[in-house]
Parts: sequence; C-alpha cells; structure tokens
Amino acid sequence: MNFKVSNNFVPKKTTMKTLFILFLLIGLNVFADPEYSRVYQYLNSISPDASDQEAIAGLVKMNVSNEAKKEVGVERATTMRRYDLAKYMTENGYKKLTEISEVFSRPFQCYGAPNNMPISNKSYTQEEMITYVDYFVNSGTKVTASNVNWIKTNKDFSYLYDHLKSKLNENQLKELDQMDFDALLSDGTKNLELLKKMIAEKDVKINPDALRIYRLNSIEFTQFLIDNGANINTKGAFANVINSGNLNLVKYFVDKGGDPCEKSAFGGNMYDLTKRYIKKAKTKTRKQNLKAIKDFLKPLTANCKS
Repeated sequence: MNFKVSNNFVPKKTTMKTLFILFLLIGLNVFADPEYSRVYQYLNSISPDASDQEAIAGLVKMNVSNEAKKEVGVERATTMRRYDLAKYMTENGYKKLTEISEVFSRPFQCYGAPNNMPISNKSYTQEEMITYVDYFVNSGTKVTASNVNWIKTNKDFSYLYDHLKSKLNENQLKELDQMDFDALLSDGTKNLELLKKMIAEKDVKINPDALRIYRLNSIEFTQFLIDNGANINTKGAFANVINSGNLNLVKYFVDKGGDPCEKSAFGGNMYDLTKRYIKKAKTKTRKQNLKAIKDFLKPLTANCKS
C-alpha cells in the first residue's frame, strides 16, 4: 500500500519562524526567573531535619542581591519555625517582620489545602522563645494590643502573654483592657460582676450600639448596658430584645423608652417582626415565649403609622 505525504506536513517558513520565537521566549522566561523566586524555591527545599545553620549556609552560598532580599520576608523563616534563620535574614537586609504576631505565623492555605512549606523539626523551650521575641522586638518589630490579645488564645504560645503584655505602653494597655472587656460582654450575664468591676476600675467603655451587638439574656445585663452608655434607640436593639424570647425583658425595654413602632429591617413594626420570629421558631418553648411577646406588643402597635 502506498502512502502519499500531504503538503500540510511540510514545514513552512512562517511556521519555523513562529517555533523559533516560541523557543526563544521560553528560554528568556527561564533566564528571567526573578532571583527572589529562586530564594523561595531554596527555602522550600530545606529538609525539616536540617539545622538552621545549614539553611543559613545555603543562603550565603546563593549570594542573594539586595534587590531580591527586599522581596523575601523574614516571616517566611518564622513560619518555618527557623528562628536562627530568621535572625540571620533580619540582620542581612531581608524584609523584616512588621508585627510580633508574625513570629508565630502558620503556613497559609491555598484553595483549602496547606502549602508545601517545610517546618523545622526542632523544638524550642519557653526561655528560647522569650529570647527570640526580645530579639525581634529590639530589631524593630512592633508589639500591638491586638498581638497580645491574640497570643492569649494561642495554645502553643499563650505562655508569652505576660511577657508581651509587659512591652505595651500605657495607651496600648488601655486598648487591651477594652478588648478584654468586650470579650466578657459577649458572654453577658455570667460575667456581670467582673464587668461592673472593670467599669469602676479601668478606662473601658460600652459601645453605644451594644444593645444591638450583644446577646441580651437578662434585665440586669441589659440595664447594665443602658446605665453605662448603650443607646436604647439604636436601630436593631428592639429586635435583639425580642429575639431573647424574654417577655419581662421586652416589657422592661418598653418602660425604658423602646419604641414598638420602630421599623424592622424586614418592614413592619416590632409586632410584625415578632410574628416573623414565631414562624422561624424551632422549639415549642421558643414559639410560646414569642407568642406571649406578640400578644403584649399588639395593642402597643395598633396605632403605629404604616
């Protein structure tokens, strides 16, 4: 059987020229790979079993330019739990840490899966971590109230809370007190005595929108908020009171000046909103409580303007 080669398979000059250009572009792309990306590739290639000194030796051997160093953050090394490497990078022109929380960064996730950043197998004592923290602070890394507030809930490094707190200035300590106060407010009634003590002893304040923000689970807690600056006319406050399912609290709120004719986010007044909550109630008890609130509000909203 004879085969005839089609002319379509004969390379034309334009085709060869295109292929040459593509080959040239691919080659240029390889050589144009920025130096800082090769530094990242190197850091990703370090074995978890390797020492920081070995990792440093590899960077020294690369002889990284100052321009590339500006693109490579020291946080890369702290995330890898390589604090001696991070010190070396800090001292040799790499992009420094901004805030102390970056010392405790974890590998970020991409599309729900962790990246391939190799974490050092070395473990650190509390004393070593305090030494590293002090080093980074002394090198210009900021310690903020938010950093200190966050470290308190970090199970791996919470022991550093008092040490980091000692580095805050007076204004930052007040900011931290406010964060602690706001966190306690989130739990409402069960922290009421401590909240009262903080109001009396520290420079903390209640957000004017507190009646909308926090869960209102008792008259005493609601009164505490109102007595200390919460605005009863905040949009959404009455809805929050109704959502508590507490008829006595609703009555108290009306006595304090809460307006049952207030328009809800869904249209209608507070009586209409209560009916909406009843439809969405998932338990018999909640439905009964809301029905009692609805019956109380009905005559109060009879003359509301539509």
